[in-house]
Amino acid sequence: MLLYMKNKTTALRFLSVGAFIITLLIASKTSGETLFKAPIKIGIHERFVYREKQLDGSWKGLDVDLMSSISKKAGFIFQLIEFPWKRTLKMVETGDVDIALSAAVTPEREKYALFSRSIYCVGHNVMFIKIADKHRFNDITTLANLEGSQ
Repeated sequence: MLLYMKNKTTALRFLSVGAFIITLLIASKTSGETLFKAPIKIGIHERFVYREKQLDGSWKGLDVDLMSSISKKAGFIFQLIEFPWKRTLKMVETGDVDIALSAAVTPEREKYALFSRSIYCVGHNVMFIKIADKHRFNDITTLANLEGSQ
């Protein structure tokens, strides 16, 4: 996951998620306060697996779970604000939101945003077969079934 924002003060706290978590944990444990007086504003939109809006209006997914876990351990709160992706990017650029989740680094975005390191990588493994050969794969239900196949 890549986090990015325009606000340099906030961005410096997010340059590395490890440093971010450690800084917040130390600050919240030693002073009794967190570094953030207001919720961190996160622009969000639906993206299968990463961020999915539930029927009750709540959000689930890898990005949301990760931010929830970090915020609980570090003692800060965040606010998810739903926008289309292009608007979220523009709002990061103008400073109207602090973070956009799972964003790719591009030269254009580097002009206005700072990026964290990649937190995780989700791969997609897909197998394609010819329709005419479909019958050959009827008994394959797991990867173990492929062992020894040619």
